[in-house]
Amino acid sequence: MASINVNTSELIRYTDRLNRLHRSAFPLAVRQTLNDAAFDVKNRTLLRSADKNFTNRSPNFFKRFSKVEKAQGFSIDRMSAVVGMHHNGVNSAKTAIENMETQESGGTIKKGAAYLKDARGGNNRRAVAKRNYFRSGKMLTGASRRRSAKSQFIANAFASKKYGAKFSIKTNSGRYLIQVTSIRRTKNGDIKIKSRNLMKDRSMKPVNIKATHFASEAARSTITKMESFYVRNAQKQIARVLR
Repeated sequence: MASINVNTSELIRYTDRLNRLHRSAFPLAVRQTLNDAAFDVKNRTLLRSADKNFTNRSPNFFKRFSKVEKAQGFSIDRMSAVVGMHHNGVNSAKTAIENMETQESGGTIKKGAAYLKDARGGNNRRAVAKRNYFRSGKMLTGASRRRSAKSQFIANAFASKKYGAKFSIKTNSGRYLIQVTSIRRTKNGDIKIKSRNLMKDRSMKPVNIKATHFASEAARSTITKMESFYVRNAQKQIARVLR
């Protein structure tokens, strides 16, 4: 947790003057300093840290899904401002936001699904094409109880090719969402199927993630500015009381 010591030699004269001027001046200066620091993380240092530590395919992700809880009240001991990742009411983002804690400290991601290179036009650094979103386009659902797994896959493959639809398959390496791009018969009568692997379900094969410490790095960058934030807000409070 980032904090500031307002009793250092650099800041003590401002602290003394604020306390002598008005009983609310010092708490207000501290409160606004904490809020300035929290918003500096949200709007500046977190974005820089994200660009450094992640392949940022959605430039607005960290700005959209970060949130500040502002410091309130006049009690210095109870005062804090909090900044962190939050889904902000977007239900489809909840799993991604929950996984950000694992990205920070390291561990295993077991929830959600990962879009693969084929969904990104063959380049993992690109954003997912809208047509490849899980809920976009057509999806094949259900299965015939009279078919074997192999014959069901072939039937789904033909339907996928015909309608441009996606469907789910289970393999030894996990469950995938795929879309068939071509089907042909060989001279000996075999069926050759080509497909695009769009998504992989993490729950069947969890992924181990190394810690990025992206949020801690952002906080450390902001800490270096907190003295200047305090001086600025102390000066504002002095001007407010004396005007």
